[in-house]
Amino acid sequence: MDYLKGNATASAGAIYVICRHLARAGGPITGVELRRAVRPLPEHQGDDDQGKASDSLATSLKVAVGIGAIVEDSNSAWSVEPAIAEGIAAAGSDAAAWFRAELLRRINAEAMASLAAKEKPADLVLGMAWFLQQDPLKPLGAVFGNGAEATLGQLAMADGTAVKAVENAEQWRSFQRWILALGLARSVDVPGAKVVVADASTAIADSLAYLPTSERAGEWLAALRKRLPIFGASTLLAALPAPRTGWHDIPPAVSLGLLKLEKRDVLALESADDGRGVVTVGLGGGSRQVGIIKVTGVAA
Repeated sequence: MDYLKGNATASAGAIYVICRHLARAGGPITGVELRRAVRPLPEHQGDDDQGKASDSLATSLKVAVGIGAIVEDSNSAWSVEPAIAEGIAAAGSDAAAWFRAELLRRINAEAMASLAAKEKPADLVLGMAWFLQQDPLKPLGAVFGNGAEATLGQLAMADGTAVKAVENAEQWRSFQRWILALGLARSVDVPGAKVVVADASTAIADSLAYLPTSERAGEWLAALRKRLPIFGASTLLAALPAPRTGWHDIPPAVSLGLLKLEKRDVLALESADDGRGVVTVGLGGGSRQVGIIKVTGVAA
């Protein structure tokens, strides 16, 4: 399933609003009822162009179906997947953060299922795998045409088949909406420009409840990559974009995320008495050997 081609108006925020409403409804509702209930969608509040809002709803519904979050029955009535409804209810005031983590997990799982079936993975996942390998100290321009799209356009499958993840300004805007909403990036205003910084700290923090509280660093990161393969899973990196010269086992955005969470006392990155499970974490010219990773707090 592609997110940026044909479904460029879909958004994480719209999918959350749809799933939350269906969860609260407690049962299937018709498409007419759903469209009436969820308008205007988050990205179109205050927008007089109802066509854009309607298109966003249609594409967001399509994406939500593709990742198994919602289903449409034979009577054209919509319902949310039970695990999503249960998760939203259990999370309470943290429902948005819980859903953000679950949405990213499902997007990863859908792409890995495509790979297992020897099908083309989602363009969004291709882009995310590439983006997380970018240097946070050299952020990309938010405006299409500043160089990022040229590199993305060169991505190819392992067999050499070209896969263009981002090809125009609309897709680049859509890609940025996704990575910002899923906790993989930050938007920063710098003098004379706006940039997007690869920063996985939010997505890592969202996943802490599903990771070991204390483990050898290598094993802890393996658990993180199992949940979110875009964080450096070898099978994804080997099967997806090429060339990969200079790519890292621990993507720079992940290193930044780990270091930020350590500074916030959410994680402890400790040395070990032996060399088992030791990984290198760092940015720029500085790096350190980490043997043990512990969850020491809760992200605010």
